[in-house]
Amino acid sequence: MAQRVQLLIVFIALSAFSCEQFYKDDFQLNPPPEERITVSFPGLVEFEVIQTVIPDNRGLANEVSNTFVIANAQDRPLGRLKFGINIFDSEARFASNLEASYVDSIRQPLGPLGVTDEKLFNNRFSKPLSADMMDIFILGQDVSATHPFSGIYTGEAIFYAQGDTAAQGIPFVSGAIDYQGNLVLRTSGNYGVEYTINGRVSTAGQFTGQIASAGDDGFQGGLKNETGMEAVLQNDSLHLALVPGVSPPNSLVSIALVLTRD
Repeated sequence: MAQRVQLLIVFIALSAFSCEQFYKDDFQLNPPPEERITVSFPGLVEFEVIQTVIPDNRGLANEVSNTFVIANAQDRPLGRLKFGINIFDSEARFASNLEASYVDSIRQPLGPLGVTDEKLFNNRFSKPLSADMMDIFILGQDVSATHPFSGIYTGEAIFYAQGDTAAQGIPFVSGAIDYQGNLVLRTSGNYGVEYTINGRVSTAGQFTGQIASAGDDGFQGGLKNETGMEAVLQNDSLHLALVPGVSPPNSLVSIALVLTRD
């Protein structure tokens, strides 16, 4: 059954916008033709984003409509697909850049090579989107086995750095693990520096991935689960203990994650 878990729309004010294909001022307007972006999940489905410039009542193009459609990439029916879409205001995919977040399921089965006929997440933004500004992920499907950790997660991340005798900070963390075990988590809230953790967790709880910081604090590079501390999911509570995956390590010593699956 389709279930909308989260819908967050935040519009930012832009004083000016220009690019090679589209700009506006009081004298000239050169809107681009309809543009399409394709995001493929080989052997499963294909998402297509249809972007159309919407004029205001003066005929000036001040909004871009984005309609998402899903195509079944198989020659057999697809009965279940739960997916998520995150849209950022730039190619920097940190929490402060997040403009919209949407999670839903297809409302009816898709026939072989079929395409959704309903408009998904039809929202308008002040500028065109690029593929790098969108994070599309699949949480569940009925084509193959879905990862047992798959889901939307929120919780806390406790960071320890070189020389620290106490945790450096406990930021709020949110993100998802997709149907193949790919993990993306982002810190947010009243915390000095933003971080993104991404990688893959196996069904046995082994994690390999990376951490990226929005600041210059040395928290960059590879991550892995601490030896003997595989990820464990119990009653929708996920615990991970991560350490740098390189030697010698950077200033990061470890991260303890305590997450709840929604």
